[in-house]
Amino acid sequence: MLQAQSLSPRPPGINRGLQTNNARITVQEYTLLSFLPGLYRQIVQASYDTGAVIDHLVSTSPEIWPRTGWNPLYEAELADAYLSIIRTLARSSSGEADVVVSEALMSKLEGAMALDNNDTRMRGGRFIHRRSQHLFRCLAEVSHQAKSSKIGNVLAQFFYRYASEIASVDQSSALCQWCYALLRATTTDMDRYDCLKRVLRVRPDLPAKIAGSGNKAHKVAQLLDRVATNMSRRELKPRVEALDWCYPE
Repeated sequence: MLQAQSLSPRPPGINRGLQTNNARITVQEYTLLSFLPGLYRQIVQASYDTGAVIDHLVSTSPEIWPRTGWNPLYEAELADAYLSIIRTLARSSSGEADVVVSEALMSKLEGAMALDNNDTRMRGGRFIHRRSQHLFRCLAEVSHQAKSSKIGNVLAQFFYRYASEIASVDQSSALCQWCYALLRATTTDMDRYDCLKRVLRVRPDLPAKIAGSGNKAHKVAQLLDRVATNMSRRELKPRVEALDWCYPE
C-alpha cells in the first residue's frame, strides 16, 4: 500500500512531472494544489501516477454508465476534462493560473453552448444543449472529486447566466441532469440557490415532473421543492442555510 506523503504546499517555483496514461506533464506543484486540492492529495498518495488516479475517479463517477442509464457521460470525455485543466495549469504561471484556467473553462462552456444553439439537428429532441450539458457535467465531476471551488465558481456563473435559456428549451430529464451537476459541483449554497431559482421561475413544474425518476432525480426534486418553498416566502434575505442541503455523493 502506498504511504501518504507530506501534503504541505511546496514553493510555487518547484515543478512536478505528472505521469498520465499518454504523456508526462510538468506543472507547478503549488498551482495544482491551489486549483485542484483534492486531486493533488490523491496524486501525492499515488506517487504522482496521475493517470491511475484519474482512471479511478472516472470509473467511480455516478455519471458514467451503468450508474447513469440515460444520457451518461463517456469515460473518455470525463478523463479529458481532467487532463485539459492540468494542461492549462501547466501552461500558466503560478500568479495567473486561476484567471487563465477560469477564463478558459468559461470560454469552452460558452463555445459549446453556441454550437448547441446553432445545431438544428437537435431541435425537437429531449434537449438542445447536449455538448454544453456534457461539458458542464464533466466539469462538475472534476470540481466535486478534486474539491475545486474555483471550478465550481465558474460553473455557478455559467449556469446563472444561461439557466433561463436552458430551462425554457431542454426537457425535464435533461434539465434534471443540469441541476444534479450543479449540486455535485463544489460551490456555495447561495450560488446554488440563486441558480435553482432561475430554473424554477421558468419551470415551476420541474419537481413534480422528475419525482419518481430515480434516486438522482429524487434528490434534485426534493431540493427544488425546498427552494420553491423558500421563494414563496418572499424574504428579502432568504435563509439559505435552513434549506437542509443534501448533496449527492
